[in-house]
Amino acid sequence: MSGELGGMPPDDPRDLLAGEYVLRLLSPEEALGVERDATLRPLVEDWEHRLAPLLVVADPVSPPADLWPAIASTLRLDAPSAASLRATSSQPASWWQSIAMWRGATAVAGALAAVLAVALMMRGMPMSSEPKFIVALAVPNAPTPDFVVSIAASGRLTVHNLRPVTAGEGHDFELWILPAGRTVPQSLGILRGDAPITVGPRVTTDMAQLMVSLEPEGGSRTGRPTGPVVYAGRLGPSPG
Repeated sequence: MSGELGGMPPDDPRDLLAGEYVLRLLSPEEALGVERDATLRPLVEDWEHRLAPLLVVADPVSPPADLWPAIASTLRLDAPSAASLRATSSQPASWWQSIAMWRGATAVAGALAAVLAVALMMRGMPMSSEPKFIVALAVPNAPTPDFVVSIAASGRLTVHNLRPVTAGEGHDFELWILPAGRTVPQSLGILRGDAPITVGPRVTTDMAQLMVSLEPEGGSRTGRPTGPVVYAGRLGPSPG
């Protein structure tokens, strides 16, 4: 098999099985079956070759033991309640104080983003055409993100919901970007469904952070996050 990661999802079930094996998405029994099938070896080697760029996307991290099963079931997870999201900030705090707790989380999310991008494409979910950046947006201590964001070189940004998430009555999720070296975030708009958001190329720079805050319905009236930052992730180059 040949082709780039940004191409169409594989149609051959055996090729898909080989990809899931390389991504460690199979059960121990299924993985053993792949290892024993010599005819799958070329497909596995091809996937390993094409996924090699993932090795340089982010620094190595030690994932929790249940990470890969959780990734495999992301589309079937129960939605978190709005109350649990608001509970991430029990005391009033500035957006900067709120984002401080995300430093470690964004490092892990960066490592997950590339793997999730491949998993999304394998499941046939649309990505921005030829994505330049991939971002995973997660809550603290969550085994998987709730959103994956793909950003094309043109600046077209698409938010992919991995599971149903609602802000709750009277609230909206607002997406922000904090370019590297800046101290003031810029609003990218309200998150509603999977609708694409177009942003200028000036903000799609490597090492920028994306954040989602919980705001009053319609978004912040101040031009800054006024509610708690409930999701965050750092831009990383797309594999492929």
